[in-house]
Amino acid sequence: ALQAFGAANLSQLVTKIGGVENLQTVLGFHVVPAVAFSTDLNASNTFTTLAGQELTVTAGGSGVTVTDALGNTANVVTADVAISNGVVHVIDGVLLPEYNLPNVVEAATAANLSVLLDAVTAANLGQTLLDADEITVFAPTNQAFVNLLNALGFSSLQEMISNLGLEAVQKVLGFHVVPTTAFSFDLAEGTQMVTTLAGEDLMVTRSGNQVTVTDTNGQTYNVVAADVAIENGVVHVIDGVLLPTL
Repeated sequence: ALQAFGAANLSQLVTKIGGVENLQTVLGFHVVPAVAFSTDLNASNTFTTLAGQELTVTAGGSGVTVTDALGNTANVVTADVAISNGVVHVIDGVLLPEYNLPNVVEAATAANLSVLLDAVTAANLGQTLLDADEITVFAPTNQAFVNLLNALGFSSLQEMISNLGLEAVQKVLGFHVVPTTAFSFDLAEGTQMVTTLAGEDLMVTRSGNQVTVTDTNGQTYNVVAADVAIENGVVHVIDGVLLPTL
């Protein structure tokens, strides 16, 4: 399971599947609130698990298999271990249920990144982000946008868009998106250049658990909330707005 998710340990795996709540769903998917020894099974069986989702169990001459919500099949390698309140069957795979991850808009809403959402909407980029196969988003906080507006002498986001033009704003926002999935622990130690949707490279530096990003003007900002898993990638919240070449 760790290899399938590209995780080095359980902590990274939990992060990539969206946190402890989804881990509880995964574990609950391995438990049926009934006692079923292998001799109790029919050729094909459907059980409702503690996760509230159905698990398929097949018994035959070659043994017992279990099939998860994604169609992956695991084998029972040790059956019928009696316990005080039921039975344990040891299997050779981790079963995956259906579990929920937010999309990028839902994640930004939950993090109260309202100015970023307004900018994405104004630039007509929302659907592009939702439809992308894989993305890593460096998402500026509301205060980061306030700081940028003050630095540029604009009183509102709309004034900035009107003055810079829609194409420039789209490039700025695209400079915050990398078309691949990179959790903080996936990054190599040190500095690396990554190509963004704006077509320009962004400098990303990892030092232990700390990650910073540096734009084309040499301004460096911090990742203040890392590794928010979304349906098609991950979001890292940063404390500044990155500027490409304009």
